[in-house]
Amino acid sequence: MEQYSEPYSEPYSEQYSETITTIFAAADEEPRRPSRRRNPSRAGELAEAAFLYKAAGLDFGVAKPWNSERYDFIIDSGARLWRVQLKCTEVLRARGYDVQPIYNVYGKGKMVYTAEDIDALAVHITPLDVWYVLPVEDFAPRKSLRFYPSNACKRARFERFREAWHLLRPMTKTSRVPRPRLSAFWRDRAGTVYDSLWPGGPPDSITDYI
Repeated sequence: MEQYSEPYSEPYSEQYSETITTIFAAADEEPRRPSRRRNPSRAGELAEAAFLYKAAGLDFGVAKPWNSERYDFIIDSGARLWRVQLKCTEVLRARGYDVQPIYNVYGKGKMVYTAEDIDALAVHITPLDVWYVLPVEDFAPRKSLRFYPSNACKRARFERFREAWHLLRPMTKTSRVPRPRLSAFWRDRAGTVYDSLWPGGPPDSITDYI
């Protein structure tokens, strides 16, 4: 019987002994998924918890209305009660954060807040944990507000209300803005003219300013 024999071949390691110096590889980049927005109800709950923590930490009395009202909280400043509406935002557009101080009325659509509805608006910039406190007369009847907590806008209209919790404090004798000192000469009842500023303001004997 004739035997079959395979032809001799070099071992694999010797037959393919060339060294590979360069390897080219390509991989498709995984597309970035758009950031998912938080559920509005969940975001509102977190904002309310943050407001309670912030206001209580500043020694305000905080109450939640039992019935559905235009405002979300009642703040007790010691001298009066403030009806505060809370808004939060976490979406950055054109370097600013937008808030719409409006509410819906069945059959009438979107309505703006007025002094009959609330006393102040508290805005929470969620990603930065920054607060704005605006009395209603300083923004009504605007339907849209924009905030620039990162100072991206040099003429930001509402930046002066950033962390302005003092606006909810009662005005007392110690908290009132002191009378500015005069930089002009003044004269007392005896006719003596002084050219120095009187610490804390001029005395009652001043009758004329020069």
